Amino acid sequence: MEIRQFEAFVAIAETGSFTAAAERVSLTQSTVSQQIKALEEDLGEALFVRGGRGVRLTDAGEHLLPRARIILDALDEIAASFKVAGRPARGRLRAGAASMATAYLFAPLYERFIATHPDIQLLVRSTTTTEETIRQVMSGEIDVGFIAVPASHSSLVVEAVATDEVVLVVGPEHPWSDRTSIDPLELEGQPMVAFERGMSHRRTMDNLFTEIGVSPRIVSETNDPQMVKSLIEIGLGIALVPRWAVAREVSAGRLRVLTLGSHRLVRDVNMIYLKKHTSSVRTFTDFCRQFKSSIGTSAATAVAD
Repeated sequence: MEIRQFEAFVAIAETGSFTAAAERVSLTQSTVSQQIKALEEDLGEALFVRGGRGVRLTDAGEHLLPRARIILDALDEIAASFKVAGRPARGRLRAGAASMATAYLFAPLYERFIATHPDIQLLVRSTTTTEETIRQVMSGEIDVGFIAVPASHSSLVVEAVATDEVVLVVGPEHPWSDRTSIDPLELEGQPMVAFERGMSHRRTMDNLFTEIGVSPRIVSETNDPQMVKSLIEIGLGIALVPRWAVAREVSAGRLRVLTLGSHRLVRDVNMIYLKKHTSSVRTFTDFCRQFKSSIGTSAATAVAD
């Protein structure tokens, strides 16, 4: 078995495509296919099921994947231990966050990192829940995760890199659209569009309602932030949404933002990664620290530009 075979195997597993995997590892598709065939022959097991909708892992492939990642990460660690001073870090970096944060909060950061660190391949993952982000960091599926809740584990480093303010958002025809603030008690019985349970913003909303003792009427639940904004815009209900996620719609007049009296829902956005990590992780986390003051302001800047 050869290292390039494991690189090809992990690339296919993560992209779901032989073509995309070949582009990632800078080989032809036929060469990648040959490497997988040789690896399957060495192991005596089929690793992928090929179908009309791409490829998926077999049970043997699922068994191999975390072990292959360990091998590749170990190679990164070996390279880091022999790093020559002044030589840029090389390798790959897998960053993960909830889909809304990926699209609106961290995309400019990722773009800047890719432009300034061509020797590190940045792989961006979107996760469905905060718990899923933490689990993938702990299991090594992603190297660095971003979450908007506190986290504590002996093997994790947790650093605040941004703040996240959750605000009340209503449509332009809503009776509250000409207001800038409401008393939180006015939320009683109001139709609400909510994020699904397990998402950090849903947890923030539920905690607020428990704290102030109100019970809004949940008319729709989704994990799609674009759907939340669309339903608010057409008047189906109101919602609690991160301010940075609606900057463009507010600027265009399609949504209105209100505060909740003296209740400011401001949370830290934390960067999490394993204490035992590679030089690529060190380079990326150093980069995030350097530019953390701009995280969260980029959405508003993009609108202003």
